[in-house]
Amino acid sequence: MTYKTDLNLIRALISFYSIDDQCFDINGVKISPTLDDVARIMGFPVDEKPVTGLDYNSEDSKILCSRLLGAGNFIGEKTKCSLKLEVLRENFEHLPEVPCD
Repeated sequence: MTYKTDLNLIRALISFYSIDDQCFDINGVKISPTLDDVARIMGFPVDEKPVTGLDYNSEDSKILCSRLLGAGNFIGEKTKCSLKLEVLRENFEHLPEVPCD
C-alpha cells in the first residue's frame, strides 16, 4: 500500500493533540484513538489477532523514523521504541504550504 501524505490533516492532528492529556482535545471533548480505530480508518483488515508489544529494537526504530520522518531523534528514551510527541509537534507544527520531495 502507498499513502499520500496530507499535510493539512497532519497540521490539524497536531493542533488538536494535548501532550499533557495524551489525547486529542477537540472543543473540550477528549479523544484517544486505539489501534483498532486507526486500522479501520486506514482500511487495514481487523480480522486477525491484535498487534501487541514492541517489535522494533532501538536501532530499527531510529532507522524507521529517519526514513519516514527525516530524523531519528523522535524516539523516546524509556522504551527506545516510542515516539516523543512533543518533538514531533516542534518539528511538524509549522509545515510549508507546498510540500517538497
